[in-house]
Amino acid sequence: MKLADHLKPGGKGVMATAGADGAVNTAIYAIPHRTEENTVAWGMTERRTYRNIRENPNASYLYIAPGNRYEGVRLTLKLKEIRDSGKL
Repeated sequence: MKLADHLKPGGKGVMATAGADGAVNTAIYAIPHRTEENTVAWGMTERRTYRNIRENPNASYLYIAPGNRYEGVRLTLKLKEIRDSGKL
């Protein structure tokens, strides 16, 4: 699957994470930046999703394509690295 074929501008998504204690959090997120074919990145503030991903590197992202149809993609994610500065 090529991510570029599925992540269309104008869409949005929901990021689901869980902390070390297992408490689940969901948050609305814009479409990710593709850094490589199978690598994506988001800018995050230091809130619940960011804290959870630091404690538990597994997450899920449900992308909803623009328009009124039921189209999108579900991504299972694993944290590769955190960059605190530099270009996204």
